Amino acid sequence: MTHTFLLTKTTPIEPSLDPFLARDDVKIVHTPVLNISYIPLNINHNEYDSADCILVTSPHAVRDFKKNNVPIHIPIYCVGTMTATALRNEGYQNIECCFYAGSELMSALRNAQQPYKRFIYFRGHNVQHDVKTLCEKLDFSLQEYVVYRADFTDHHIDTMRTHIVSESRTTIALYSARGALSFIDLVEKNDLSHSLARTNVLCLSDRVLKLVKHFAWKNAYVAHTPTQASFLEEFKTIIETDNYTNE
Repeated sequence: MTHTFLLTKTTPIEPSLDPFLARDDVKIVHTPVLNISYIPLNINHNEYDSADCILVTSPHAVRDFKKNNVPIHIPIYCVGTMTATALRNEGYQNIECCFYAGSELMSALRNAQQPYKRFIYFRGHNVQHDVKTLCEKLDFSLQEYVVYRADFTDHHIDTMRTHIVSESRTTIALYSARGALSFIDLVEKNDLSHSLARTNVLCLSDRVLKLVKHFAWKNAYVAHTPTQASFLEEFKTIIETDNYTNE
């Protein structure tokens, strides 16, 4: 029997990972729960000269790095392996540190575990961690630039409803707290909570799982580390578990 993987992240799964999931009993359905819109950046490029380090916490914030003349040589602190991949794909190799989660970046700043004091931070409209307030407390210089928005969307609700209601071998994949909140909004508005008892949920982090664990899921899973590789390994476990329990 086919196991459906509802991928709610904003971008489809990377082609390089297709062989990992290219099996007859797996179907990947891309059902984003967020709509990304990009915000033109108005920055004085002289500001780069006074910055010690760039902060970036999402692949979406990387899209216009070249357009905005972000220098190749400035050290970069990024959050997430997917953000690091996006940077490298744009030619930015000076990634001094890639944190698994935003909390690790906050800890590094708070505990002075890094040599920099002047930062430029490219971020989305909604953030999980208040980097600005922390930097103010530490007397660090921080220039924030909001370069994208991640807004709730119901564009794929019909597809999601079909798989949740009609299929017994479905996994909802939730990658972020913002995406989880959008999913909760969709479930509540469309009266789908009662249909989740036959559906698995796979979350990228404990923070994401905490937001949706009140639903009566078939099973709830979380990646061992907040990386795409760990996420997909956990999905393999789900498939094997379902195959075993349905034999």
